[in-house]
Amino acid sequence: MSRKHNNSRRTAVLTVLAWLVSVVLLLGAPYSAGVVADQTEASVIVKLRPVGGARVHGTVTLTAAGAKTFAVLIVRRLEPDAHPVALIHTGTCSDLAHLSASTLFLPRLHENARGTARGSGRIHGPDAGGANDNVSLSQLTRSRNVTVIMARAHLVACGQVRTDTLSRLA
Repeated sequence: MSRKHNNSRRTAVLTVLAWLVSVVLLLGAPYSAGVVADQTEASVIVKLRPVGGARVHGTVTLTAAGAKTFAVLIVRRLEPDAHPVALIHTGTCSDLAHLSASTLFLPRLHENARGTARGSGRIHGPDAGGANDNVSLSQLTRSRNVTVIMARAHLVACGQVRTDTLSRLA
């Protein structure tokens, strides 16, 4: 092959590659932010365990992204049409009767027919006006917090956000 043909082929490949990267950055910005944050910032994995005879379990990965925290949730062994909701409260899994009334909201969970629900996105506070939009991972690990999974208005799983991760996040 001629040198001119090789250069034009290389230019075409680089052009297509640049176009693909641009499309991913433009269309996937909300999702790629979580992936980039996971590679460059601290993460904490919360293990969800069954509560009150439920069989539900899973994980919540909390990832620092500056003043915000992104969460990736995987919840398994849900009953059909459970309509699960994930929340964070101050308290402990060993004393669920005394969880705080204040709530942080995790991303919406999307369940499938096999009893698995997944969700990903930013953690946010209860103020619809946005006053509590930014919840940092260091704030979550400073005190005793739990992630709870509710299904049909019943608590079915709980996971303790570990406070011993604070030294790694500081």
